[in-house]
Amino acid sequence: MADDLAEPVLEHLVEAWRTLPPRQKLLLWHHTVLGETDDQLARRLGVAATALPVLLERARLELGVRYREVAYGADRPRAER
Repeated sequence: MADDLAEPVLEHLVEAWRTLPPRQKLLLWHHTVLGETDDQLARRLGVAATALPVLLERARLELGVRYREVAYGADRPRAER
């Protein structure tokens, strides 16, 4: 049972991804999947390269929050989460 809780469920991850704001999706996709450099991504987003670590961390955290909401909180009202 503990192993089931530790493994991400693809459907939950997809749903969490779909709920992210477009900018966070773009940021995570281009950095993590496509492997763009910080300079390339900074130009694409119109931000300073020094801001990217913070933006990436926020996007990763938000994806985690949304994943947990989908995976563990879907059947409870938001006030109880």
